[in-house]
Amino acid sequence: MKVRLKLLFLYVMKIVLKVFWLFPVKENRLIFYTHEGKSFSCNPKYIYLYLRNQAVNNFDFVWVLNKKQNIGDLEGVKQVKSKSLEFFYYLLTSKVIINNDIAPSYFPVRKSQCIIGTWHGGGSYKKWGIDVYNDSFNRKIFNIIADNVTYVSSSCKAFSDSLINACLIDNKKILPIGMPRNDLLFNNSEKKISQIKEKLNIPAVCKVVLYAPTFRGVADRINSSVVFKGVPFDYDVLVASLNKRFGGEWTILFRAHHTLQECISPGKMIDVSSYPDMQELLLISDVLINDYSSSMWDFSLMKKPCFIYADDIEEYSHTRGFYTPMDRWPFPIASTQEELIQKIEQFDEETYIKAVDRHHEELGSYETGTATETICKIICDFCGVTLDEI
Repeated sequence: MKVRLKLLFLYVMKIVLKVFWLFPVKENRLIFYTHEGKSFSCNPKYIYLYLRNQAVNNFDFVWVLNKKQNIGDLEGVKQVKSKSLEFFYYLLTSKVIINNDIAPSYFPVRKSQCIIGTWHGGGSYKKWGIDVYNDSFNRKIFNIIADNVTYVSSSCKAFSDSLINACLIDNKKILPIGMPRNDLLFNNSEKKISQIKEKLNIPAVCKVVLYAPTFRGVADRINSSVVFKGVPFDYDVLVASLNKRFGGEWTILFRAHHTLQECISPGKMIDVSSYPDMQELLLISDVLINDYSSSMWDFSLMKKPCFIYADDIEEYSHTRGFYTPMDRWPFPIASTQEELIQKIEQFDEETYIKAVDRHHEELGSYETGTATETICKIICDFCGVTLDEI
């Protein structure tokens, strides 16, 4: 009965929203959103910035942001709140919809529209889609999403396989181009790193380690309540081990997953959970400490040291599961603080880089640092716009 009611609500929504079909689709209007309007970030941000720089006079840009942002990059850009009447109006009158998910299931796509899903994780690690939420309701939802989306960008062959199997996406809709947000990690500069460190009040000479644990909700992907209960290692012990192996002074950043409701971080750490751009944090970091977050894929593109630290490996493997078994990851894995310190102090760069290269080959990496340009050309072709010469 609950499944039927949920589907009924979905279909009623689609019928009601068809009222916006009374308004024509604007041929040059693009609408962007990340995590349903939570931030100006991820793949949509980088696609938008490229288009703004190369074809600013050719498009009518709209951003979905639940809190208005007064920043230079969004000057003169229409901002609307998610699920508002304005949101539905602009969603249903935009030529192209760019998001960091796949596609919304609740609104009636128009034949003249293009929906580009860029997803928000690279590589192929945690199971997702119907490989985790395999019930009749979610299967129907993923079928609707698969029908609605026009294109989905993919970071690697292994992820493309999961799109087909776990989200029922037609292979013809998959763009094997890498993730637009990762282009930054290929085209980084010391100047950019210095600017980001300055914004975070981190001395230019100070080395950075980023601790970024992942989302833990499994049973109910919509209503799960997730509370982060603290960092499971001693700050001073970690800094001492990093100094012993790599030298220099260290600052530790803490980044919570965007779905976490509460975060508790020790005073010695810099809490960057509200910093809008994860890629910039990865760019300035010299070391990443992760558990199961796909940020390890992004970070590995720079061949910098990444360590896996998780004390619930057996439980998480059983409840969520992985596409790529952990013993095939190239990253040193620890389940206790003692193990983590040992892995850091025994880290061998040459061995690690070879392992990362094998990993990229095994998963069939599509990352080349040109994803943004490629996807922007697709958008421009769909809208009949020519990009300015770069």
